[in-house]
Amino acid sequence: MSVYDGKKIVSARRMKRAGLIIALIAVAGITVAILFAIFQRGGGSSGFTVKIDNPSKDVHFQMQETVNGNASNILSGEPISKIYPASARNIEAYVSSFSDEELGGSKNMIDTNESRAEQGFYNALVYTVYLSNTSMDKEQEFAYEVKLDKYNRPSNDAYGTFDYLRVAIQTSILESNEMNTSYFALASSTGYGTLEGLEDNRECVSEYENTVNDDNLTVRKPTYIGLSKDGYCESFISDKENEAIVRQELKIPANKTMRFTFISYLEGADYDCRGIPPENSMVLMSLHFGVL
Repeated sequence: MSVYDGKKIVSARRMKRAGLIIALIAVAGITVAILFAIFQRGGGSSGFTVKIDNPSKDVHFQMQETVNGNASNILSGEPISKIYPASARNIEAYVSSFSDEELGGSKNMIDTNESRAEQGFYNALVYTVYLSNTSMDKEQEFAYEVKLDKYNRPSNDAYGTFDYLRVAIQTSILESNEMNTSYFALASSTGYGTLEGLEDNRECVSEYENTVNDDNLTVRKPTYIGLSKDGYCESFISDKENEAIVRQELKIPANKTMRFTFISYLEGADYDCRGIPPENSMVLMSLHFGVL
């Protein structure tokens, strides 16, 4: 499924407009392309491209890189060339150190280890756009998808970097106390369920412990909740046709602006983040918006 096909993403409803960088038809919408490359826990390159194609007057949706900046059709972000595993705790503390208004554009997190920082390592790719609903009386619905455009497993015998990759989406309506943080990850490979159910294979956001449920069976319990709802990630979806791994719908109230922050990093507390360092691994993702 794609945000560019309203029949597939919303039952009995079509998106009024949709946009894709390589689209050959004149439609409205925006696309954020994220190149996130990882080699040997470093190496490679990554960056952002943000584009709006042929805005329509009947869509009250625009974006800018800063709160008071001009609406733009194209934005770009700073690349990351080396990345090292971190924890949700450190990532959240870093992002929370900025106000909603300060997060615009690239705010990639430099590795907290001084030695690795000197070598050019980062802990997370962080990029923010501001999405504005310019209508004075109508809320604006939109959907977004994160697509896995390319993934190269490590060339050595290391665990795959995608196995402990985290995608976090943080949104807030400016001038309000509302803030939501959602984590997404591959389903757990431990073979253990959670206290919520033996068949629950959601990955824990970060730190967790093995415990027993009422039937004395081993299950996983998150010990770090942080800004998440319950300490668990939403599992990546599998949409082989369009390579989508995340899909959600959101709303912007009339005459309001949403801060939309994309975060991606390697979770060091994940069960699969162990063993030898991966070599020559690459993850390539893109983030797409479609107006409903």
